[in-house]
Amino acid sequence: MSSMEYKETHLQDIEDINKCFSNRKLLKKCIYRFILQGNNSDEAIDGIIYGVVDDFLFISSGDVLKILLKHSEDYQMVYILVIYFAKQKQKT
Repeated sequence: MSSMEYKETHLQDIEDINKCFSNRKLLKKCIYRFILQGNNSDEAIDGIIYGVVDDFLFISSGDVLKILLKHSEDYQMVYILVIYFAKQKQKT
């Protein structure tokens, strides 16, 4: 069955799932689970740093939450992607 056929035959199911995911309480839990806290910790992060020692950006976890919740109403979905972490080579 193609995605278009599935959509036509299961439209109400799709709308119900979309309604569930548009719930701000559930969205907030997802943001904490996938971005701010994870599933192996009782503590959330303070923020996210992007860049290197002398050239970086910092955004607090509160600002991350605020921005994602604010824009969740503008779009049909919030993308949560894989984030890669790598340590910087030390200068010797």
